[in-house]
Amino acid sequence: MNRYTPLTSLIMLLAISLALAAHGGEEHVRGTVKSLTQTSIVIQVDGKREQTVALTDATKYETPDGPATRADLEVGARLVVHAEKKGERLVAHLVRFSAAKSAPRRR
Repeated sequence: MNRYTPLTSLIMLLAISLALAAHGGEEHVRGTVKSLTQTSIVIQVDGKREQTVALTDATKYETPDGPATRADLEVGARLVVHAEKKGERLVAHLVRFSAAKSAPRRR
């Protein structure tokens, strides 16, 4: 048996704990906007699974160009939502997104 196993396990446990603490226990949801309202967004996560995340007046929005608003977000946009679990639901505190891909032009 390797004598370093307990030390390695301790280091890994510490690293995982620090990573979780750095994110403050928040969850990240990545995907594409399937639908949205003023109070929620449905995210197509992996092509099959959908995740609904609540939006509040405190939710912040960002694009690669800088700050944005809820009105800038549209169906089809790629995004990452930083959310906190509150009871059974996720509540977004930051939505980072890029513009939706436009449909290809027909010739």
